[in-house]
Amino acid sequence: MQKIKNVIKDSTVFGFIYLGMMRAFLAGLQLFVKVNPQQIMFASYSGRQISDTPLAAFEILRDDPEFADYDFIWAVNEPNDFADVLGAKKIKMDSMRYFWYLLQSKYWVSNASIERLIPFHHPKNVYIQFWHGIPLKTLGHAEPDLPKLVQKWYDEVEIDYLFANGPYDAEKLHELFPKAKKVMEHGQLRKWLSDKAAQQLTKFAFDTDKPVLLYVPTYRNEAAPNAFLNPEQLTELMETYQVIYRGHYFSEHLTLPELINGNEFDLYDLFAKADVLITDYSSVFFDFAYWQKPIYLYESDLNDYQAKRGFYFDPHTLGLPIARDFNELKEALANQTCSKDSLNQLEQRFDPHPTSETVQILKACFK
Repeated sequence: MQKIKNVIKDSTVFGFIYLGMMRAFLAGLQLFVKVNPQQIMFASYSGRQISDTPLAAFEILRDDPEFADYDFIWAVNEPNDFADVLGAKKIKMDSMRYFWYLLQSKYWVSNASIERLIPFHHPKNVYIQFWHGIPLKTLGHAEPDLPKLVQKWYDEVEIDYLFANGPYDAEKLHELFPKAKKVMEHGQLRKWLSDKAAQQLTKFAFDTDKPVLLYVPTYRNEAAPNAFLNPEQLTELMETYQVIYRGHYFSEHLTLPELINGNEFDLYDLFAKADVLITDYSSVFFDFAYWQKPIYLYESDLNDYQAKRGFYFDPHTLGLPIARDFNELKEALANQTCSKDSLNQLEQRFDPHPTSETVQILKACFK
């Protein structure tokens, strides 16, 4: 099924055939579906997970007595995988029931495309978008080789409330989604997820006296041979650290003795457990900065990545240590070159709003 989806998304011809057929189908279905003013549909990463800001919004609303009469729906690829998520009905993404419930739900909450890359007019539905990260890498028209179907969705999707962390991503996301009606520069809900993880202090199946190093590289369509820390380098780091490797959901997991698979855990629980983060161009470091723990950028393919993908600004202006090879990374870790001032400035520059403000604005979207 995923291969078929990729063919449709990546092909201009098949993509626009799909778009035309689905727009006609949804326009017809809208004539028969009555909108439930107290029903909310959630989706995270196009149905792959129940996670991130849609999960935070769901738990906030589910546990609020003011929303006791609301029906909550999760659209997921595999409903049976989420039996432990209580208080919501799980619907299989892309099924006929999914499209019915989508139109029936007055409110949609997502961090990607909840409507399957079909930008259609929905005057009776309210679309709340928590985009899945502060953009360092270029997006939309500035992104090389972007499928036409995806670009058309960016250009035409009708988002009612587009949440942003601060002035920087508010500007970039509004450029990405020009038809967004309101940009809500009041923060997102990832701080809420971090606070929850800090309070719960989830116990992990491993125990260690070593400091915990979380490695979260970004996905690359075509990676240079030295783009990632290789098994030998990770093994060397494990002499000093307990290393947790969390790859992108499109990436294959790396298996090594004593290497922890971070994809088996909630990201924010990993933030609570980690003593230090290593990443490259992933927006994860913007969210980890809230913890005020050291961040190191391993960017051995910086020139190649910049030429092929591009950035909105020079990563060197972030004030974080950047290592261009493994020896530089080891030296930076040993000398603890990540300063508290740089972490504080990163937080204030890109994500200055308190969680209470974000929650208040979220609830106001339903009034």
